[in-house]
Amino acid sequence: MEAALLLLDEIGLKELSMRKIADKLRVKTASLYYHVKNKEELMQLLTDRIYMLKNHIQGFVAEEVQLQAKARNHHSSYEEMGEQYDQFYRQLPEERFPNMIHQASYTTKTNWENEFHIGLSVLIDGFSAKLMRGKAREPYLIKLDHCANAER
Repeated sequence: MEAALLLLDEIGLKELSMRKIADKLRVKTASLYYHVKNKEELMQLLTDRIYMLKNHIQGFVAEEVQLQAKARNHHSSYEEMGEQYDQFYRQLPEERFPNMIHQASYTTKTNWENEFHIGLSVLIDGFSAKLMRGKAREPYLIKLDHCANAER
């Protein structure tokens, strides 16, 4: 899907084809049909993905606006807002947006404390890995380590 989205962005919808996606992936076109029944199904999956991303972003914006309104008015709880979003997504036509509807409860009823800790762990792991790789390749990090050790 990622390759198809990148190619869609590069060449546009009119030029998008299974053959061009296969070329981008360096596979034979026939192998794509193992994963996707036809171009129509691919278009549906791409549409779902694009709408899911768009709605995810809009959800963050809408949530920010609602949180600001909540701060001013103190009328809605996080749970009520999540329920409103969940109801909105569940009203979408299931035959057109099956993935988005399936993901609705994951995007509208978020455990923010858990998400924060997961995100923090990912950041710390990433920084640690980068520092470990960087010590061999980036001499300035070693110099910084020596400076930090000298100050102790």
